[in-house]
Order: sequence, then C-alpha cells, then structure tokens
Amino acid sequence: MGSEKDEIVNIIVCPGTTRCKFATIDSPGLAKKIDTKLFGKVMPVRMRIAISVCPNACTSPRLNEIGIIAE
Repeated sequence: MGSEKDEIVNIIVCPGTTRCKFATIDSPGLAKKIDTKLFGKVMPVRMRIAISVCPNACTSPRLNEIGIIAE
C-alpha cells in the first residue's frame, strides 16, 4: 500500500559501521537525521531513499528516487 501522499515513503539503510566491516560511516545515524529533517514534508512525488555506506551497495540505492552511496 504505502503512502497516499507525495512524501518520503521509506528510508532503507544498511547496517553501517556497527555490523559491517566495509562500512565507512554511521548509516543509521544518517538515516535518522534525514528522517527528522524530512518527515511529513511534501515532496514532488512519493520518494524512497536508500543509504549504503560501502561500495557493495546492499540497499540497492540506484533503484530508488534518492540513493546515497558512501565510499
């Protein structure tokens, strides 16, 4: 189902530095900051955000409206 409004539908995030030896930054912390800043804001379309903090890109950031890859 998802959201009926044009807003952030979900933020997918990799495990980050706490559980991945390839991670370069704290991805859950970044996701929380993005969620705090954008929650409830009207967007041009329904948007999905994926955050991956290593080159493996386990969250498939290239398949979402916004994809963040930290290398």
